[in-house]
Amino acid sequence: MNVWKPIAIVSVAGLVAMAGLQVAQAGNHPNLDDANNALSNAAGWVDKAQAANGDKLGGHGQKAKAAITTAQAEVNAAMTYLDAHGH
Repeated sequence: MNVWKPIAIVSVAGLVAMAGLQVAQAGNHPNLDDANNALSNAAGWVDKAQAANGDKLGGHGQKAKAAITTAQAEVNAAMTYLDAHGH
């Protein structure tokens, strides 16, 4: 498995999260929910990459998972912000 695959997955997930932020709807956040689902899927793929490659990812798998966790926190913060500001 290619070391770049988890990095690509995280990048795509980040783009999905950013797109979700731009088009979220008031009180109902289907795009942000989709972004969170995509991030969860990305985390699963990174887990699979780590399992398949052991310690051969040079620490990048763990960094990818940390980036996913950060992205999920930001998506959740965006939902909280929208809810708090009546959007």
